Amino acid sequence: MHDPDREAAFGELVRFRQEFYECLTGRADALFELADAVLCTDGPIRSLVGLSLAPEHRRGHGALYDAVNCGRIDIARLRNLVAAQRLPRAADDRIVLAVDVTPWLRPDANTSPERSFCHTYGRGKDQHHMVPGWPYSIVAALETGRAFATLAAMGAVEDSGDFPPFCTVKPGELLGRSRPNELELALIEQVLSSPTRAKLDITQLDNQAAAAIPDYRELAENPAVTWQTLADLHDRGLLDVSAAPSRRLVTGLRVIQSTLPRGFHKEVTGKVARAAEEIRLLWDFFQDTTVCANRKFADYFGVGELPDECCSNAGNRCSACWNDPTWPPRESRPTVADAFETSHPKSAGSPVDSTLHRRRLDDQVHRMIWDVRAGLHPTDLYNALRGEDSYYLAKSRRRVTLRRALVNSRYFGANPAVRIEDVHDSVARLADKNLVVQVGKVWRNVMYVQQEQGGTGRQ
Repeated sequence: MHDPDREAAFGELVRFRQEFYECLTGRADALFELADAVLCTDGPIRSLVGLSLAPEHRRGHGALYDAVNCGRIDIARLRNLVAAQRLPRAADDRIVLAVDVTPWLRPDANTSPERSFCHTYGRGKDQHHMVPGWPYSIVAALETGRAFATLAAMGAVEDSGDFPPFCTVKPGELLGRSRPNELELALIEQVLSSPTRAKLDITQLDNQAAAAIPDYRELAENPAVTWQTLADLHDRGLLDVSAAPSRRLVTGLRVIQSTLPRGFHKEVTGKVARAAEEIRLLWDFFQDTTVCANRKFADYFGVGELPDECCSNAGNRCSACWNDPTWPPRESRPTVADAFETSHPKSAGSPVDSTLHRRRLDDQVHRMIWDVRAGLHPTDLYNALRGEDSYYLAKSRRRVTLRRALVNSRYFGANPAVRIEDVHDSVARLADKNLVVQVGKVWRNVMYVQQEQGGTGRQ
Protein backbone atom coordinates (compact mmCIF):
# COMPACT_ATOMS: atom_id res chain seq x y z
CA MET A 1 0.00 0.00 0.00
CA HIS A 2 1.29 3.44 -0.90
CA ASP A 3 1.97 5.43 2.28
CA PRO A 4 2.61 9.16 1.57
CA ASP A 5 3.82 9.85 5.14
CA ARG A 6 6.36 7.03 5.05
CA GLU A 7 7.57 8.03 1.61
CA ALA A 8 7.90 11.68 2.68
CA ALA A 9 9.86 10.70 5.81
CA PHE A 10 12.18 8.51 3.76
CA GLY A 11 12.69 11.30 1.23
CA GLU A 12 13.53 13.73 4.02
CA LEU A 13 16.10 11.30 5.43
CA VAL A 14 17.68 10.78 2.00
CA ARG A 15 17.90 14.54 1.42
CA PHE A 16 19.50 15.07 4.82
CA ARG A 17 22.12 12.38 4.14
CA GLN A 18 22.85 13.87 0.73
CA GLU A 19 23.24 17.39 2.14
CA PHE A 20 25.41 16.04 4.94
CA TYR A 21 27.56 14.24 2.36
CA GLU A 22 28.02 17.53 0.50
CA CYS A 23 29.42 19.09 3.70
CA LEU A 24 32.37 16.67 3.53
CA THR A 25 35.45 17.34 1.45
CA GLY A 26 38.77 15.58 0.92
CA ARG A 27 38.33 11.90 1.71
CA ALA A 28 34.57 12.42 1.71
CA ASP A 29 33.60 8.83 0.90
CA ALA A 30 35.57 7.36 3.80
CA LEU A 31 34.55 10.21 6.11
CA PHE A 32 30.89 9.68 5.32
CA GLU A 33 31.28 5.97 6.04
CA LEU A 34 32.92 6.88 9.34
CA ALA A 35 29.93 9.10 10.18
CA ASP A 36 27.59 6.19 9.44
CA ALA A 37 29.58 4.02 11.85
CA VAL A 38 29.28 6.70 14.57
CA LEU A 39 25.50 6.87 14.15
CA CYS A 40 24.95 3.11 13.98
CA THR A 41 27.30 1.85 16.72
CA ASP A 42 25.62 0.81 19.98
CA GLY A 43 27.09 1.99 23.27
CA PRO A 44 29.90 4.49 23.91
CA ILE A 45 32.58 5.12 21.27
CA ARG A 46 35.95 4.73 22.98
CA SER A 47 38.33 4.64 20.01
CA LEU A 48 38.50 4.86 16.23
CA VAL A 49 39.57 1.23 16.22
CA GLY A 50 36.22 0.28 17.68
CA LEU A 51 34.43 2.24 14.94
CA SER A 52 36.28 0.29 12.27
CA LEU A 53 34.65 -2.90 13.60
CA ALA A 54 31.13 -1.61 12.98
CA PRO A 55 29.35 -3.35 10.05
CA GLU A 56 28.65 0.06 8.48
CA HIS A 57 32.41 0.72 8.20
CA ARG A 58 33.61 -1.48 5.36
CA ARG A 59 37.21 -0.22 5.20
CA GLY A 60 40.42 -0.96 7.04
CA HIS A 61 42.20 1.00 9.75
CA GLY A 62 44.34 2.82 7.21
CA ALA A 63 41.34 4.21 5.33
CA LEU A 64 39.73 5.20 8.62
CA TYR A 65 42.72 7.29 9.70
CA ASP A 66 43.07 8.59 6.16
CA ALA A 67 39.53 9.92 6.40
CA VAL A 68 40.24 11.59 9.74
CA ASN A 69 43.59 13.05 8.65
CA CYS A 70 42.69 14.12 5.11
CA GLY A 71 38.93 14.59 5.25
CA ARG A 72 37.48 17.97 6.09
CA ILE A 73 34.01 19.18 7.13
CA ASP A 74 32.50 22.43 5.91
CA ILE A 75 31.63 23.62 9.43
CA ALA A 76 29.50 26.60 8.36
CA ARG A 77 27.45 24.54 5.93
CA LEU A 78 27.01 21.70 8.44
CA ARG A 79 25.94 24.20 11.12
CA ASN A 80 23.27 25.62 8.80
CA LEU A 81 22.10 22.11 7.89
CA VAL A 82 21.65 21.08 11.51
CA ALA A 83 19.99 24.38 12.42
CA ALA A 84 17.45 23.89 9.62
CA GLN A 85 16.16 20.60 11.06
CA ARG A 86 12.83 20.56 12.87
CA LEU A 87 13.24 20.54 16.66
CA PRO A 88 11.09 18.31 18.89
CA ARG A 89 8.66 20.34 20.97
CA ALA A 90 6.75 19.98 24.22
CA ALA A 91 2.98 19.67 24.52
CA ASP A 92 2.35 23.43 24.32
CA ASP A 93 4.74 23.82 21.35
CA ARG A 94 7.56 25.05 23.59
CA ILE A 95 11.17 24.11 22.80
CA VAL A 96 12.68 22.36 25.85
CA LEU A 97 16.47 21.96 25.82
CA ALA A 98 18.68 19.78 28.02
CA VAL A 99 22.36 20.78 28.19
CA ASP A 100 25.30 18.70 29.36
CA VAL A 101 28.96 19.78 29.44
CA THR A 102 31.24 16.75 29.66
CA PRO A 103 34.99 17.36 29.30
CA TRP A 104 37.32 15.03 27.43
CA LEU A 105 40.33 15.09 29.72
CA ARG A 106 43.72 14.84 27.98
CA PRO A 107 46.32 15.99 30.53
CA ASP A 108 49.20 14.23 28.72
CA ALA A 109 48.36 15.40 25.18
CA ASN A 110 50.84 18.27 25.29
CA THR A 111 51.03 18.74 21.52
CA SER A 112 47.27 18.57 20.84
CA PRO A 113 45.80 21.94 19.74
CA GLU A 114 42.96 23.90 21.28
CA ARG A 115 43.10 22.31 24.71
CA SER A 116 41.73 24.33 27.59
CA PHE A 117 41.35 23.82 31.33
CA CYS A 118 38.21 21.86 32.23
CA HIS A 119 36.31 21.79 35.52
CA THR A 120 36.20 18.32 37.07
CA TYR A 121 34.20 17.18 40.06
CA GLY A 122 34.38 14.19 42.36
CA ARG A 123 38.17 13.72 42.08
CA GLY A 124 38.57 14.43 45.78
CA LYS A 125 36.45 15.18 48.81
CA ASP A 126 34.78 18.58 48.40
CA GLN A 127 37.24 19.43 45.62
CA HIS A 128 37.17 20.19 41.94
CA HIS A 129 40.31 20.39 39.85
CA MET A 130 41.20 22.07 36.57
CA VAL A 131 42.51 19.44 34.14
CA PRO A 132 43.66 20.12 30.52
CA GLY A 133 41.29 18.77 27.89
CA TRP A 134 38.40 19.72 25.64
CA PRO A 135 34.98 20.66 27.11
CA TYR A 136 32.07 19.54 24.94
CA SER A 137 28.57 20.98 25.22
CA ILE A 138 25.74 18.63 24.24
CA VAL A 139 22.31 20.18 23.72
CA ALA A 140 19.28 17.92 23.20
CA ALA A 141 15.73 19.00 22.35
CA LEU A 142 13.20 17.10 24.46
CA GLU A 143 9.68 16.01 23.70
CA THR A 144 6.89 15.61 26.23
CA GLY A 145 5.73 12.04 26.86
CA ARG A 146 3.21 10.72 24.35
CA ALA A 147 0.39 10.32 26.89
CA PHE A 148 0.75 13.84 28.29
CA ALA A 149 1.26 15.39 24.85
CA THR A 150 -1.80 13.57 23.52
CA LEU A 151 -3.97 14.77 26.43
CA ALA A 152 -2.78 18.35 25.89
CA ALA A 153 -3.36 18.13 22.13
CA MET A 154 -6.91 16.82 22.72
CA GLY A 155 -7.68 19.66 25.16
CA ALA A 156 -8.04 17.49 28.28
CA VAL A 157 -5.22 19.21 30.20
CA GLU A 158 -3.31 22.46 29.98
CA ASP A 159 0.45 22.65 30.52
CA SER A 160 1.36 25.86 32.32
CA GLY A 161 5.13 25.25 32.31
CA ASP A 162 7.86 23.98 34.63
CA PHE A 163 8.95 25.57 37.91
CA PRO A 164 10.86 24.56 41.07
CA PRO A 165 8.56 23.55 43.96
CA PHE A 166 10.58 25.55 46.53
CA CYS A 167 12.81 28.62 46.51
CA THR A 168 14.66 30.96 48.86
CA VAL A 169 13.92 34.70 48.70
CA LYS A 170 15.88 37.66 50.12
CA PRO A 171 15.67 41.43 49.52
CA GLY A 172 17.41 42.53 46.34
CA GLU A 173 20.19 45.08 46.11
CA LEU A 174 18.03 47.53 44.13
CA LEU A 175 14.96 47.23 46.34
CA GLY A 176 13.96 50.76 47.33
CA ARG A 177 15.87 52.35 44.47
CA SER A 178 13.71 50.92 41.68
CA ARG A 179 9.94 51.34 41.71
CA PRO A 180 7.87 48.28 40.64
CA ASN A 181 4.19 48.47 39.77
CA GLU A 182 1.51 48.05 42.46
CA LEU A 183 0.92 44.33 41.92
CA GLU A 184 4.64 43.55 41.92
CA LEU A 185 5.15 45.67 45.07
CA ALA A 186 2.34 43.81 46.84
CA LEU A 187 3.89 40.47 45.89
CA ILE A 188 7.33 41.59 47.12
CA GLU A 189 5.88 42.69 50.48
CA GLN A 190 4.03 39.40 50.90
CA VAL A 191 7.08 37.32 50.03
CA LEU A 192 9.45 39.19 52.34
CA SER A 193 6.94 39.06 55.21
CA SER A 194 6.50 35.29 54.88
CA PRO A 195 8.00 33.32 57.80
CA THR A 196 8.92 30.48 55.39
CA ARG A 197 10.82 32.51 52.81
CA ALA A 198 13.95 30.44 53.54
CA LYS A 199 12.08 27.59 51.83
CA LEU A 200 9.08 29.12 50.11
CA ASP A 201 6.48 26.84 48.53
CA ILE A 202 5.71 28.30 45.07
CA THR A 203 2.24 26.75 44.79
CA GLN A 204 1.29 27.90 48.30
CA LEU A 205 2.60 31.40 47.57
CA ASP A 206 0.54 31.55 44.37
CA ASN A 207 -2.65 30.60 46.21
CA GLN A 208 -1.99 33.04 49.10
CA ALA A 209 -1.17 35.89 46.72
CA ALA A 210 -4.33 35.27 44.71
CA ALA A 211 -6.39 35.39 47.91
CA ALA A 212 -4.69 38.41 49.50
CA ILE A 213 -3.82 40.66 46.54
CA PRO A 214 -6.71 42.07 44.48
CA ASP A 215 -6.37 41.51 40.73
CA TYR A 216 -3.30 39.29 41.28
CA ARG A 217 -4.45 36.93 38.55
CA GLU A 218 -3.85 39.76 36.08
CA LEU A 219 -0.16 39.44 36.98
CA ALA A 220 0.16 35.65 37.33
CA GLU A 221 -2.47 33.11 36.34
CA ASN A 222 -0.82 30.00 37.84
CA PRO A 223 2.17 28.91 39.99
CA ALA A 224 4.46 28.64 36.94
CA VAL A 225 3.84 32.29 36.04
CA THR A 226 4.33 33.25 39.72
CA TRP A 227 7.77 31.65 39.55
CA GLN A 228 8.52 33.50 36.31
CA THR A 229 7.50 36.75 38.03
CA LEU A 230 9.88 36.06 40.93
CA ALA A 231 12.65 35.30 38.43
CA ASP A 232 11.95 38.58 36.64
CA LEU A 233 12.11 40.49 39.93
CA HIS A 234 15.42 38.74 40.61
CA ASP A 235 16.80 39.88 37.24
CA ARG A 236 15.76 43.45 38.01
CA GLY A 237 17.55 43.37 41.40
CA LEU A 238 14.37 43.75 43.47
CA LEU A 239 14.58 40.26 44.98
CA ASP A 240 17.36 37.72 45.48
CA VAL A 241 15.70 34.44 44.43
CA SER A 242 17.34 31.01 44.49
CA ALA A 243 15.93 27.59 43.52
CA ALA A 244 18.59 25.81 45.62
CA PRO A 245 16.09 24.12 48.01
CA SER A 246 14.61 22.24 45.01
CA ARG A 247 16.39 19.29 43.43
CA ARG A 248 13.99 19.00 40.50
CA LEU A 249 11.33 20.86 38.55
CA VAL A 250 7.62 20.15 38.55
CA THR A 251 5.11 20.81 35.77
CA GLY A 252 2.12 23.05 36.34
CA LEU A 253 -1.00 21.28 35.14
CA ARG A 254 -4.60 22.36 34.89
CA VAL A 255 -7.15 19.62 34.32
CA ILE A 256 -9.86 20.69 31.88
CA GLN A 257 -11.57 17.32 31.41
CA SER A 258 -11.55 14.77 34.25
CA THR A 259 -12.21 11.77 31.98
CA LEU A 260 -10.14 10.45 29.12
CA PRO A 261 -11.26 12.00 25.83
CA ARG A 262 -12.73 9.82 23.11
CA GLY A 263 -10.08 8.29 20.87
CA PHE A 264 -7.26 8.74 23.43
CA HIS A 265 -6.24 5.06 23.45
CA LYS A 266 -5.98 4.94 19.67
CA GLU A 267 -3.89 8.10 19.56
CA VAL A 268 -1.47 7.10 22.32
CA THR A 269 -0.92 3.56 21.00
CA GLY A 270 -0.60 4.54 17.34
CA LYS A 271 3.19 4.82 17.48
CA VAL A 272 3.50 1.38 19.09
CA ALA A 273 1.29 -0.13 16.38
CA ARG A 274 3.34 1.53 13.64
CA ALA A 275 6.56 0.30 15.23
CA ALA A 276 5.18 -3.25 15.42
CA GLU A 277 4.25 -3.11 11.74
CA GLU A 278 7.73 -1.86 10.82
CA ILE A 279 9.30 -4.71 12.80
CA ARG A 280 7.04 -7.20 11.02
CA LEU A 281 8.07 -5.84 7.62
CA LEU A 282 11.76 -5.95 8.56
CA TRP A 283 11.42 -9.51 9.83
CA ASP A 284 9.70 -10.53 6.62
CA PHE A 285 12.39 -8.80 4.53
CA PHE A 286 15.25 -10.75 6.13
CA GLN A 287 13.43 -14.06 6.48
CA ASP A 288 12.02 -14.29 2.96
CA THR A 289 14.91 -15.55 0.82
CA THR A 290 12.83 -16.27 -2.30
CA VAL A 291 11.61 -12.80 -3.31
CA CYS A 292 13.96 -10.28 -4.94
CA ALA A 293 15.28 -7.72 -2.43
CA ASN A 294 14.62 -4.89 -4.89
CA ARG A 295 11.02 -6.06 -5.23
CA LYS A 296 10.71 -5.94 -1.42
CA PHE A 297 12.07 -2.38 -1.35
CA ALA A 298 9.71 -1.35 -4.14
CA ASP A 299 6.69 -2.79 -2.32
CA TYR A 300 7.69 -1.02 0.90
CA PHE A 301 7.90 2.39 -0.77
CA GLY A 302 4.91 1.84 -3.04
CA VAL A 303 6.83 1.58 -6.34
CA GLY A 304 5.06 -0.44 -9.02
CA GLU A 305 7.59 -1.32 -11.72
CA LEU A 306 11.26 -2.07 -11.16
CA PRO A 307 13.93 -0.68 -13.54
CA ASP A 308 15.25 -3.20 -16.07
CA GLU A 309 18.74 -2.98 -14.54
CA CYS A 310 17.69 -4.50 -11.20
CA CYS A 311 19.38 -7.89 -10.60
CA SER A 312 20.36 -8.08 -14.27
CA ASN A 313 23.97 -9.27 -13.86
CA ALA A 314 26.45 -10.69 -11.37
CA GLY A 315 27.52 -7.23 -10.25
CA ASN A 316 24.10 -6.15 -8.95
CA ARG A 317 22.22 -9.40 -8.30
CA CYS A 318 20.80 -9.64 -4.76
CA SER A 319 21.13 -12.71 -2.52
CA ALA A 320 17.52 -13.77 -3.12
CA CYS A 321 18.06 -13.83 -6.89
CA TRP A 322 21.27 -15.81 -6.41
CA ASN A 323 19.11 -18.43 -4.67
CA ASP A 324 17.33 -18.95 -8.00
CA PRO A 325 19.52 -21.40 -9.94
CA THR A 326 18.38 -20.06 -13.34
CA TRP A 327 21.06 -17.37 -13.65
CA PRO A 328 23.27 -17.58 -16.78
CA PRO A 329 25.66 -20.56 -16.67
CA ARG A 330 28.69 -18.37 -17.43
CA GLU A 331 28.20 -16.53 -14.14
CA SER A 332 29.39 -17.91 -10.81
CA ARG A 333 27.94 -17.13 -7.45
CA PRO A 334 30.22 -14.68 -5.54
CA THR A 335 31.67 -15.52 -2.14
CA VAL A 336 29.75 -12.65 -0.51
CA ALA A 337 26.50 -14.36 -1.49
CA ASP A 338 27.72 -17.56 0.13
CA ALA A 339 28.60 -15.57 3.25
CA PHE A 340 24.96 -14.49 3.58
CA GLU A 341 23.96 -18.14 3.78
CA THR A 342 26.33 -19.13 6.60
CA SER A 343 24.48 -20.44 9.63
CA HIS A 344 26.97 -19.02 12.15
CA PRO A 345 28.21 -15.64 10.88
CA LYS A 346 31.11 -14.07 12.69
CA SER A 347 30.21 -10.73 14.26
CA ALA A 348 32.20 -7.64 13.33
CA GLY A 349 33.34 -7.15 16.90
CA SER A 350 34.58 -10.72 17.48
CA PRO A 351 38.30 -11.11 18.21
CA VAL A 352 40.61 -11.84 15.28
CA ASP A 353 42.42 -15.18 15.26
CA SER A 354 45.89 -14.68 16.77
CA THR A 355 47.62 -16.51 13.91
CA LEU A 356 45.92 -14.31 11.33
CA HIS A 357 46.74 -11.23 13.39
CA ARG A 358 50.46 -12.11 13.49
CA ARG A 359 50.52 -12.90 9.76
CA ARG A 360 48.86 -9.58 8.97
CA LEU A 361 51.33 -7.68 11.19
CA ASP A 362 54.30 -9.46 9.59
CA ASP A 363 53.08 -8.49 6.15
CA GLN A 364 52.69 -4.84 7.17
CA VAL A 365 56.16 -4.70 8.77
CA HIS A 366 57.78 -6.46 5.82
CA ARG A 367 56.27 -4.12 3.24
CA MET A 368 57.23 -0.98 5.16
CA ILE A 369 60.86 -2.20 5.48
CA TRP A 370 60.75 -2.91 1.75
CA ASP A 371 59.69 0.70 1.07
CA VAL A 372 62.69 2.18 2.92
CA ARG A 373 65.94 0.88 1.42
CA ALA A 374 68.14 2.27 4.21
CA GLY A 375 66.23 0.27 6.81
CA LEU A 376 63.95 1.07 9.74
CA HIS A 377 64.24 1.03 13.51
CA PRO A 378 61.46 -0.85 15.37
CA THR A 379 60.42 2.46 16.94
CA ASP A 380 59.79 3.93 13.47
CA LEU A 381 57.69 0.89 12.55
CA TYR A 382 55.77 1.13 15.82
CA ASN A 383 54.87 4.80 15.37
CA ALA A 384 54.01 4.38 11.68
CA LEU A 385 51.62 1.51 12.38
CA ARG A 386 49.94 3.59 15.11
CA GLY A 387 49.52 6.55 12.75
CA GLU A 388 51.92 8.92 14.56
CA ASP A 389 54.07 10.96 12.18
CA SER A 390 56.59 11.94 14.89
CA TYR A 391 57.75 10.96 18.35
CA TYR A 392 59.70 12.56 21.19
CA LEU A 393 63.29 11.40 21.71
CA ALA A 394 64.13 11.92 25.37
CA LYS A 395 67.89 11.50 24.92
CA SER A 396 68.23 14.44 22.52
CA ARG A 397 65.15 16.30 23.84
CA ARG A 398 63.63 16.80 20.42
CA ARG A 399 60.86 15.42 18.27
CA VAL A 400 61.80 13.04 15.46
CA THR A 401 59.75 13.15 12.27
CA LEU A 402 59.11 9.89 10.45
CA ARG A 403 60.35 9.39 6.89
CA ARG A 404 57.97 10.58 4.20
CA ALA A 405 57.85 7.06 2.75
CA LEU A 406 56.37 5.81 6.03
CA VAL A 407 53.83 8.62 6.35
CA ASN A 408 52.70 8.07 2.76
CA SER A 409 52.58 4.28 3.15
CA ARG A 410 49.22 2.55 2.84
CA TYR A 411 49.99 0.92 6.19
CA PHE A 412 50.44 4.22 8.05
CA GLY A 413 47.92 4.03 10.91
CA ALA A 414 46.86 0.52 9.90
CA ASN A 415 47.40 -0.99 13.37
CA PRO A 416 46.71 1.63 16.08
CA ALA A 417 46.58 -0.95 18.88
CA VAL A 418 49.99 -2.48 18.14
CA ARG A 419 52.56 -2.70 20.94
CA ILE A 420 56.32 -2.21 20.62
CA GLU A 421 56.76 -5.82 21.80
CA ASP A 422 54.62 -6.99 18.86
CA VAL A 423 56.89 -5.14 16.43
CA HIS A 424 60.03 -6.74 17.90
CA ASP A 425 58.42 -10.19 17.67
CA SER A 426 57.39 -9.49 14.07
CA VAL A 427 60.87 -8.53 12.83
CA ALA A 428 62.27 -11.60 14.63
CA ARG A 429 59.85 -13.85 12.74
CA LEU A 430 60.74 -12.15 9.46
CA ALA A 431 64.44 -12.64 10.23
CA ASP A 432 63.84 -16.37 10.83
CA LYS A 433 62.28 -16.51 7.33
CA ASN A 434 65.36 -14.74 5.90
CA LEU A 435 63.27 -11.78 4.72
CA VAL A 436 64.93 -9.05 6.82
CA VAL A 437 68.31 -8.71 8.48
CA GLN A 438 69.53 -6.45 11.28
CA VAL A 439 72.24 -4.00 10.26
CA GLY A 440 73.35 -1.99 13.26
CA LYS A 441 70.22 -0.66 14.96
CA VAL A 442 67.92 -0.92 11.91
CA TRP A 443 66.28 -3.76 10.04
CA ARG A 444 66.80 -3.96 6.26
CA ASN A 445 65.36 -6.05 3.47
CA VAL A 446 67.65 -9.02 2.71
CA MET A 447 67.46 -8.38 -1.03
CA TYR A 448 68.87 -4.85 -0.68
CA VAL A 449 71.75 -6.08 1.48
CA GLN A 450 72.58 -8.86 -1.01
CA GLN A 451 72.55 -6.38 -3.90
CA GLU A 452 75.04 -4.15 -2.11
CA GLN A 453 77.25 -7.17 -1.42
CA GLY A 454 77.19 -8.22 -5.10
CA GLY A 455 74.67 -11.04 -4.74
CA THR A 456 71.70 -11.74 -6.98
CA GLY A 457 69.20 -10.26 -4.59
CA ARG A 458 66.58 -12.81 -5.55
CA GLN A 459 64.13 -14.03 -2.90
